Amino acid sequence: MSPAGIVVDVDKNIATVELVEFDECEGCEFSRFCSVGKGEKKIICKNNKGANVGDLVEVDTSRRNLLLAGLINFIFPLLLLVIGVLLGAKIWKSELLGFLLAISFIILYFLLFRFIDRAIIKSGKIIPEIINIKRQGE
Repeated sequence: MSPAGIVVDVDKNIATVELVEFDECEGCEFSRFCSVGKGEKKIICKNNKGANVGDLVEVDTSRRNLLLAGLINFIFPLLLLVIGVLLGAKIWKSELLGFLLAISFIILYFLLFRFIDRAIIKSGKIIPEIINIKRQGE
């Protein structure tokens, strides 16, 4: 089942969609990771179908997008953490200084990530896409 949500904002061909939880979410194997119902989750999507604010839409998240998002959000920071600890321990012979170097790498990464994230969104290459308008808004 593709994620679904309600369009809360439209800007040209980009829409902000607030994901909603359905009855089918209870049986979904990924529901414990998704946790849509535990708070509002908004995502930015391509709006090639002409959805308007209030429309219930179906969103396509390709496996490539999910893989790249996982790589950017989890794998890179983890690698930086390990590299920082090992590099700091090798250079200064201190695990504490290695840990501090690793934390510095992580902080620097997330500061740079803000700019990377904006560039990714502007390129529009990996953001999800609205594939179907299920119901027109009121």
